[in-house]
Amino acid sequence: MAANDGLLVLDLPIDPNELPGSAGNLCASDPSEFVDHTITLATAANMTFVSTKENESFTGGSGSDTVIYGGPVNEYQITRFFTSVLVADSKPDRDGLDALTDIEHIKFTDRSLDLTIAAKAATITATQLNSLVDLYIAYFNRVPEASGLSFWIDKLKGGETLTQISTEFYNAGIQFSSITGYSANMSNSDFIKIVYANVLARSGSLAPPAGDVAYWDNQITIGAVTREGLIQRMLSDARGFANDPTWGFVTNFLNNKDAVGIYHAAQLGIDYNSPTEAITKSAAIAAAVTPTSVTAAVNLIGLADHVFL
Repeated sequence: MAANDGLLVLDLPIDPNELPGSAGNLCASDPSEFVDHTITLATAANMTFVSTKENESFTGGSGSDTVIYGGPVNEYQITRFFTSVLVADSKPDRDGLDALTDIEHIKFTDRSLDLTIAAKAATITATQLNSLVDLYIAYFNRVPEASGLSFWIDKLKGGETLTQISTEFYNAGIQFSSITGYSANMSNSDFIKIVYANVLARSGSLAPPAGDVAYWDNQITIGAVTREGLIQRMLSDARGFANDPTWGFVTNFLNNKDAVGIYHAAQLGIDYNSPTEAITKSAAIAAAVTPTSVTAAVNLIGLADHVFL
């Protein structure tokens, strides 16, 4: 037994019967591979572990614990097994086969996985979760990442209304105008056109007629609706087109973006290793969604055959 940098490391053999020979196509069928696991226990809060080529078992403590791996996430298979998560490296002599218990985050060279977000998302209603994803689509035209979604879930559970959260999204949108297209000094008509494009998928040949834009411009000008309120109204209207022979694609488009957003952030728990990557890659994923299919977006995420949480 050895203590090192806040870690308690025990080099003990593991009973191969304690771990499965197969779990979601993850584990090797030969249970002898689990023998001589290194067991590493956190002895302080908020620990960071680094995987090695040895087969290892990492157990976290209080706070938020992370295990770091040396390759991109799609070179591993990650499967939840009872109260643990099993991580298997597909490359020999790099990170081996690990069992993680009470670990909150797994960091790879390209992305990270938040192992807590699915449980947190389950603490709000499906309608509330969809509404938060809607705001990412309406304001940023991208799907959420796990850390961002977690932040807004905390805000919602802390007592903020969706209207208040929508205002915060709007303020963020105008601060990052090069990304969102929104700006504090943009005209109402330009704002309305972006809302139609992001929420209702109406741009180009499907762009709203001048009369519709003028109507909403006047509604904002006279104070009948705020810009944030218009987005809430458009999101509500988009769901009202379900099964409409002409505009039903609008509802399908928004529902499909929501589904991919929840899969990306809440089910897989994906985060990126830089803010720029988070924005550009989540926007590309949203752009791959169509009213009739999410396949291209799921393929772009690229983890359907690697992560089973």
